[in-house]
Amino acid sequence: MVVFLLMMLMCCKQDSKFKKENKTNLFFAAYHLVNVGNLLFHNIANNIKS
Repeated sequence: MVVFLLMMLMCCKQDSKFKKENKTNLFFAAYHLVNVGNLLFHNIANNIKS
């Protein structure tokens, strides 16, 4: 998970050379981070319950 996030951040840094795509890349990165955060939160919550 963490490695994948780091790879995404590196991709975003490389993509920042293209200013037109910057906003959409940031949007998708933020959207992905929210999804991963939700997954991690649910996994932790399930572990605490069990």
